[in-house]
Amino acid sequence: MKFKDAADMYFDIKKGLMKPSSYANFLHIYKKHIAEALDDIDLSDMDSRQLQKFYNSLVNKKCELKKDMTISKHSAKDIVGLVKTILYFAMDEGQMEERSFRLKTPYGFRDTDERKDFLDEKSYKKLINCCVDLSSKRYLLAKIFAILSVTTGLRIGEVCGLKWEDVNFKKNTIEVKRTVQRIQSENGGYINIGEPKTQTSKRTVALLSITKEVLKKYKKICDNPEADTFVLTAKPTPSEPRTVRQTYQRFLKANKIDYIRPHALRHTFTTYSISNGCDVKTISHLLGHANTSITLDTYTHMTNKQMSKTVSKLNKICSITKNEV
Repeated sequence: MKFKDAADMYFDIKKGLMKPSSYANFLHIYKKHIAEALDDIDLSDMDSRQLQKFYNSLVNKKCELKKDMTISKHSAKDIVGLVKTILYFAMDEGQMEERSFRLKTPYGFRDTDERKDFLDEKSYKKLINCCVDLSSKRYLLAKIFAILSVTTGLRIGEVCGLKWEDVNFKKNTIEVKRTVQRIQSENGGYINIGEPKTQTSKRTVALLSITKEVLKKYKKICDNPEADTFVLTAKPTPSEPRTVRQTYQRFLKANKIDYIRPHALRHTFTTYSISNGCDVKTISHLLGHANTSITLDTYTHMTNKQMSKTVSKLNKICSITKNEV
């Protein structure tokens, strides 16, 4: 049996067992990064050496969106992880002899942290000021998306899925109940409105005063839309993440704010929450993480400012201790 046959079996069985978005994502990874290299290889030849060779080949593979950049170490691990999943599936189905794979991460991968993953304080304040200014309808969609994401930590699909009925101005809360995604398919794809990423992603988050003020102004501009309409469009149909990304990118450029990907607004929210003393359990809830370990694993980094403050505090403590001895 060829690897392609095992992959076809895997995706055929998993189609009804996964969320459409997850299935589409895995299928896209397979077709884009795996099929051409491994489809014609016999399963009997798929050993650690063969898989390591494939892993090594990913070092120079280009990003889909950023053609001037290679894929990150994290992306490469996801790709190899899917290959291993398909192979273990073939073993479970009796199509391949039991074996384990010992792999080493190749040298030369771009580290994920090389891209700017959160706004510095100056850019953060500038972004907020730009979002607050609703005097012009230009980039209105980007402004509302940006201030919601950077002050609540919502994912782009969750912001797209927000309806006015989810926003409670009296309680100063937002209910996260749905997400919007483009599901890729051979016909180009379609927009899917579904449940959030996980059960813990269904959550209630606090609405900051500045965000509440902006949303109220925005709602008036939209002529007080019905409760069951989507916030970003003020219509019964949502805006899709791809449209939001494009508008957001133009918005940043027009206001001379260094580009960071939309998801980095979520990182910005988390970084400043941690730096201002918010506990991990609360942050984990606000982000919709399944558990606090995910939050800790993702946000163990510290900004230079945080590190300097920490060192300064330790110096003071040590100095006091020394004087007391």
